[in-house]
Amino acid sequence: MDATLEHLSEIPTQFQELHTYIESIDSLLLVGTGHAKPSDIDIFRTLAEAVPSKSLQNRVHALVRAFDENLLNDEAYETIALVRSTLQIAQYEILQHYLTTILGRASIISDDTFSSLQTQGSENGILNAVKKWLIEIAIAGFDGLSADAMTPFIPTLEKLVSIPELNETHAILLGFINEIMDYQPIHNIDMIPQHRWADLWSRLMMRTLSPKIQVDCKSVSGDLFLLGLEIQQHTQFVSVILYGLLKAEEDLHSVRIVRSSFKVDVIDTSHIWLLFPELKPLITALSSAQSLKIENGQLSPGGDLTISYSHLKSGKSFNLIEMMSSCYSIESPTNNSTPLTLPAFYRHPIHVSEMIFTDTFQIKGTGTSHIKIGEVSIPLLIPGTFPELDTKTLKTSKWIFGAFRYDNTCWWFQPFSLGKSDQIASEPIFPGYNFIDTFEGKSRYNPVKILKERASRLLRSK
Repeated sequence: MDATLEHLSEIPTQFQELHTYIESIDSLLLVGTGHAKPSDIDIFRTLAEAVPSKSLQNRVHALVRAFDENLLNDEAYETIALVRSTLQIAQYEILQHYLTTILGRASIISDDTFSSLQTQGSENGILNAVKKWLIEIAIAGFDGLSADAMTPFIPTLEKLVSIPELNETHAILLGFINEIMDYQPIHNIDMIPQHRWADLWSRLMMRTLSPKIQVDCKSVSGDLFLLGLEIQQHTQFVSVILYGLLKAEEDLHSVRIVRSSFKVDVIDTSHIWLLFPELKPLITALSSAQSLKIENGQLSPGGDLTISYSHLKSGKSFNLIEMMSSCYSIESPTNNSTPLTLPAFYRHPIHVSEMIFTDTFQIKGTGTSHIKIGEVSIPLLIPGTFPELDTKTLKTSKWIFGAFRYDNTCWWFQPFSLGKSDQIASEPIFPGYNFIDTFEGKSRYNPVKILKERASRLLRSK
């Protein structure tokens, strides 16, 4: 029987089997290698012959010997992260193929692995300091962490800020430390989010091996049609991700543009755009359904588009609904855009995603709300800090553009924009829509400007 949307909740058996392996590794990181019993290492004995490459098999055999001889070195902890991340690549491939099959879309299985990434950065002193700290965490175990274990690492964390190419590593690290501190003191092992912390630990360990993810980009020029956005943030970091279509020559590409910034608590939701003045032409174009002319942009196989913000030119207005429907309609199995291929580091179940446009839906519920498409009901993933896409607004919208995603053992639908009208001139509402006036300097209170002035005075006084 062909898979259809009704089968979405039926997670493939192979994915669940891999998840069982990952859970065993997570349990080891929870108790710590310094407290591990022989049975905690059995997972690596099982995986020694099951991992896909001979070089990784050799590393796993060496890891098992190191455990047996109680001689764990840096490479042993690198191997733990490498094995866990490799299992998640396989999980990503399974879920992404399953989702695209259900939607009747094309997908590409990449043969890129972590073996091609372990070539840079290990000699970098500051990354070695990060690695040593991660190893200390793995020895102690998540249940043995305390606030005192974080304090000696703060100077290293502060040094990372000054290295632009390590900004993403710093952001993940900062989020991890903040979470650990938020859970202090740990009174009960059951309160620890072991899968999430193991994810963060292994991602960071992989970053110490390859801080720069090598991606072959190509130069592109054409018309950019922005369709929606999402805003991801924690207390000290925020990212804006714009989604759209790029028509370059005769090809249509699904693209995303990512901008990130560090922030502090006083910069709240209403002032988010003050951190990204360069995004004004893009947000203006998105809010008015107007295309942009892109020249000599850089496009990665995963759809990441890098552009020169100072050279953007306004294009023509376009039919937003028609554009989204032609590529992402849930009712049509056709996706006219080029399939994406993510590099190994990003092939993780959390990055499984397929864009969806629908104008035949219902929004149900008030707590964990659901979107009902046909006979299928899918929980909604709605960030609570931005009111534009709340349940009440979604219920009165005429169309929704977003993505199916996988997180916390189930599928979700995350909206990126919605329309209050089904007319040709329909303009989208999106996260941060209520605050785009801040681009015009209409806000009386500008915390970003105040903070910059204070920092400038401090520098002059030294």
